[in-house]
Amino acid sequence: MSRGQNAAEIGSECEMPDFENGEYLWRAFNDIGLASSSSGGLMPILWSEVRGFAEATGALDEPWEMQAIREMSEAYVAERHQRNPLRISPMDRGKGERSNG
Repeated sequence: MSRGQNAAEIGSECEMPDFENGEYLWRAFNDIGLASSSSGGLMPILWSEVRGFAEATGALDEPWEMQAIREMSEAYVAERHQRNPLRISPMDRGKGERSNG
């Protein structure tokens, strides 16, 4: 069960990041798919999937955009493979940490 599903089940909301100019990347990430499935379980989306989406839609023009989508998928898969139920959620990591320098 995802954090969003868990939050909905208990009547809470799952905090999402604020987007300024990158909302189109989030939409592309969701359109392509967060991850691919294999016999070994979830794996990051394939480069061919990202490239195919970019060519078919024209939504991603720059190499850094495709790299960002791929890295988002890698981070998603890594987080889904975590088994510690008490870990700090990605949205809460680093909150309140400020440099005094």
